[in-house]
Amino acid sequence: MPGPLRAVLIALGALAIIALGLYGPATLLGPLPTVSVQAVDPGAQAAGSVSVELPDAGASAVVVVDPDSPETAAESVTLAEAGLEEAVPFAGVAKLVLALTVLDAQPLAAGEPGPDVPITPADYEAYLDYRDAGARTVPTSPGDTWTMRDMLRAVLLGSSNNHADGLARWAFGSVDGYTIAGNAWLAEHGLADSVVIDATGLSDENIGTAADAARLGAYVAVEPALVDILATADERTFGERTVPDVSAHLESDGVRGLSRSFTNQAGLCFVFLTTFGQGDDVRVLSGAFLRMPDYDTLDPAVTTAIEELRVVDEEVTVIAEGDTYAILTAPWGDRAEGVAASDRTQPAWNDASGEPEVVVEPFSTGSPGDQVGSVTVPTADGDVTTALELDAAITDPGPIWRLTHPSLMLDAFFAG
Repeated sequence: MPGPLRAVLIALGALAIIALGLYGPATLLGPLPTVSVQAVDPGAQAAGSVSVELPDAGASAVVVVDPDSPETAAESVTLAEAGLEEAVPFAGVAKLVLALTVLDAQPLAAGEPGPDVPITPADYEAYLDYRDAGARTVPTSPGDTWTMRDMLRAVLLGSSNNHADGLARWAFGSVDGYTIAGNAWLAEHGLADSVVIDATGLSDENIGTAADAARLGAYVAVEPALVDILATADERTFGERTVPDVSAHLESDGVRGLSRSFTNQAGLCFVFLTTFGQGDDVRVLSGAFLRMPDYDTLDPAVTTAIEELRVVDEEVTVIAEGDTYAILTAPWGDRAEGVAASDRTQPAWNDASGEPEVVVEPFSTGSPGDQVGSVTVPTADGDVTTALELDAAITDPGPIWRLTHPSLMLDAFFAG
């Protein structure tokens, strides 16, 4: 054999030996290709749309309160709206803006009396003027000194117009100073459709939408100082006087009134809270009914809404344990399903209409019950997630398959 040919054959043989030396370990000992993933939607019991009947008269809205996000109550989930969409006069609802704006400027811990607020001659004159005009008042005397908490009680529970003016003057120097701060608070907290031009709500230029009014109720529900006042409405205040709880209404139906008022321009306005569930599962809802013509319209509308809300508050399954969300197929033919590891439920008012998002971490083999990823379903109250686990084994295909599928094995080897 000529020398050059012999050298070529030796070189080819050496390359073959080297290639075989690499190929064997790469295929027999190297990583396997990963399984392919096909996401599927099992059509789990998604929560349906809320059906809450609100009156055509006036303007009304109901929102869910998120107790974990006090700074974003304006983003509360709206369950239902009806009637007028534009801003309308909202009477005593303006006093909720006053209480929240004052507490933003002068924070007060729940149950604490806070600073002293002297009753000035102007405050006493305001009391006499409002009393003579037939507007709501809580009596004061010249030289009285009330605590900040008792002033808030008179405003929130008694809807006292003289205390509203006095609290605004004390906290901001004047009622005009308060209205500047109050409108800034509304804008900052996402309630730009509402406007206050006084502390009492008596002017028809104090306006807001029903959705904004309901969200004001949500802000009250997450303000500890006001929650404490509402919970202790029957306690006595300055000089052992009682503050009439004029905001209370329909208590036997599970309603905690926050503001109940009437003016010729605004009609009957009512903002309230109601709760469902027990223990850690308590949910708070805030409702607002503005420009209602009378109690014969308001009361049945509130009680009907609450009855329907109790129905849609029932838990429904968003993700069902054992439902298939992924088909997992290995290149050598093994097949398994990625199934939900546990049930996940939500109240029915959470519309779980979003598409499930399936995430599967790359893997090649696994045993039944192994967690391989997760499934997430978006709902109106946030994402609902549970783990995905294998319902069957995906096993190693063995040496023959490995040796006879060089391209797949080498791709896996170099990828690894």
